[in-house]
Amino acid sequence: MIILNKKAQISIEYLILTGFILLVVIVPAIIFLTSLANKSVYGSVNTQRANSLGEGLVNNAKQMYYLGLYSKKIVEYDMPQNVKSMFMVKLDDGVEVYYYISIIIDDGKETQKHFFASDVPLMSDPSSDYVSSSFGTSSPYIPECSTAVCDFYYFTDSAIRPGKKKFKIETILDTSANPSEVKASIIPILD
Repeated sequence: MIILNKKAQISIEYLILTGFILLVVIVPAIIFLTSLANKSVYGSVNTQRANSLGEGLVNNAKQMYYLGLYSKKIVEYDMPQNVKSMFMVKLDDGVEVYYYISIIIDDGKETQKHFFASDVPLMSDPSSDYVSSSFGTSSPYIPECSTAVCDFYYFTDSAIRPGKKKFKIETILDTSANPSEVKASIIPILD
């Protein structure tokens, strides 16, 4: 009988030790995997919102441009979290002119740069409360601007806060260009 009790005691001790080790290993592993999954989901949702915003603005600008002068449309998109900067850029390398919409997201750990090329000329209205302009300057996000002429239309902080944002997209005649040129104008609208 005494041998049976010692074996039972050792078995129970092994079960307790095994349970404790599993608890110490499994609980932190679950917490780690959950936080990793949440970060991945958060990052992919934010990236998807940035892609939806950039591609949507480019596609709607193209649609308005091909509908003709003075075509107008109001669109609404979800602005992603942690947008550090959002701007449109006209890059003129002396041979060709390129237009882009850019969304820079910085969550403190990494910086994501999203660039969306436009087939149609883009501009904005710097007299709007939510747009500022900078012509002939360089950018830390676009190294080509050190050798090319870049004109920027920056959307202000109030226009890039997270949440639903409306944009007015219309085709206008840009009389500041020589010769005058029809362009798609994108202006944030805040209620």
